[in-house]
Amino acid sequence: MPGSEKRVLVIDDDSLARSILRLVFKAEGYQCQVAENGAMGLAMLDQFQPDLVVTDHHMPVLTGLEFLELLHKKNRRNVPAVILITCDSNHDLKTRALQSGARAVLEKPFDMDEIRSLANWLLHSEESIAVGATVVN
Repeated sequence: MPGSEKRVLVIDDDSLARSILRLVFKAEGYQCQVAENGAMGLAMLDQFQPDLVVTDHHMPVLTGLEFLELLHKKNRRNVPAVILITCDSNHDLKTRALQSGARAVLEKPFDMDEIRSLANWLLHSEESIAVGATVVN
């Protein structure tokens, strides 16, 4: 069972999605914090130091992709794994997200077991990138 030492940051402008994902990750034994947009998520990084960030793409203030690009521009040590969630099935968006450093792109709607399994896998594996059910090394 995953230990509470792992930290997950959920970024989503939908309060219901934030609440549900927070419950899912807490049930797995992870510490979990939430932010309602990418700018708030960026502000929380240094203090919370997440191992995994789960971010929606379509948000006001800062999109998930913009968050991802800024995250990597900060040249932080120990950059967390990122799962980008999107309702957009655009292949170019997925490619751009992976090129910007996302470890996984998950298309809505998804089931909670799917995101739970993906998060557990990313938190306990090295250097793999997942797109839905496809793993890219």
